[in-house]
Amino acid sequence: MRLKWLFDAFRKRKGLRLAVAGTRAASGEGRHPSVSLMRSSTEDEASWEVPPRVDEGDEDNAATDERESDEREKESGGEETGSGGWGETQGQAGDAGKSTAGGHPEPGRSGPAGSGPAGSGSAGSGSKSLPAELHYLDSSALTQEIDRLQSNAKAAGAFAEAFMTAPSPGIISTTMLNSYYDSQQSYLTALAREMRNEYLAIHRAGLVLQIDAPDLAMDRSMFYRDSSDPEFVKAAEMHVAALNQAIDGIPRDRVRLHCCWGNWNGPHLYDVALDLILPVLYQANVGALSIEFGNPRHQHELEALRRNKLPDHMVLLPGVVESNSNIVEHPEVVARRLEEAVSVVGDRERVIASADCGFGTFTNREYVIEPVVWLKLKALRQGADIASTHLWGRG
Repeated sequence: MRLKWLFDAFRKRKGLRLAVAGTRAASGEGRHPSVSLMRSSTEDEASWEVPPRVDEGDEDNAATDERESDEREKESGGEETGSGGWGETQGQAGDAGKSTAGGHPEPGRSGPAGSGPAGSGSAGSGSKSLPAELHYLDSSALTQEIDRLQSNAKAAGAFAEAFMTAPSPGIISTTMLNSYYDSQQSYLTALAREMRNEYLAIHRAGLVLQIDAPDLAMDRSMFYRDSSDPEFVKAAEMHVAALNQAIDGIPRDRVRLHCCWGNWNGPHLYDVALDLILPVLYQANVGALSIEFGNPRHQHELEALRRNKLPDHMVLLPGVVESNSNIVEHPEVVARRLEEAVSVVGDRERVIASADCGFGTFTNREYVIEPVVWLKLKALRQGADIASTHLWGRG
């Protein structure tokens, strides 16, 4: 049985979509991710959806989710609505107003360390496709999203600077599986080449570019879960190299990298240790790292930064409020977490308060209700003021 729920959000909100000219596909059913055709705006353009694996015992839930998805699609007339999250390769960039990282797939998505060439069926049992070269076809939606963000920020009159998110080549590669290129490396190279269009557009608009790269942590237990730790590190280094290629020429102080273990509410028992991936993150040509530390599974991992010192040119954006819980952190808790981060980094000027991830990863599937989101952001502001008072003697 094939699930729709995982990428239903992307379809409904014009989310992450790779436009592939002249492509057609038919997906077979199976336990591994397959590639299926998503509705496209034109006859000659196709967008890829990667359904997650279905485990035994999940069929009833899957059927319910699929029925709900179908009902929503009927209600909306099949149109893609909403905005925010990650951009399309056809155009739309993420909504920076929603803080960090959109589009972190929920448990169940997995894949081989490298998807095979066209026609090999490596993207899933029974999968057939007639793929083509990747091309970034249209930037109009991206331009509209940038204009909307900047006009709203200006109208608010309360922001010294704004940032916009965009997915890393790596997370695209492990979410929308390759069935054309002869290797994962070739696929990453193509993605980096095309996503560079989006990265440059965000930068040239005067916005800070935030690259959302959950692949550098989350995918250890998903796409690369059958690999060894050394194999995963090697793959992650390949992902970072592709990213560096894509952002080449953008000053690193105008780029920050968000890394997390997946913005989904679950046990996270098999999350990779931060110690293993920090040296890989430091290879990115960026000026700041955004890492989730509000998550109770990873609050202790600030200590990894003592063992692997943050490079002098980098700023740390520690997540100090959770993005999956409706419990509002007390401002004193936020302040304590920020002060611990400053202690670890050793420089109060290189720590910026942040949320773990974005609160709007999936349309109609947010874990935190909107009123609580604002309360959490208020606590984040108040906690930062308290920490500033302690660290500078002022609010």
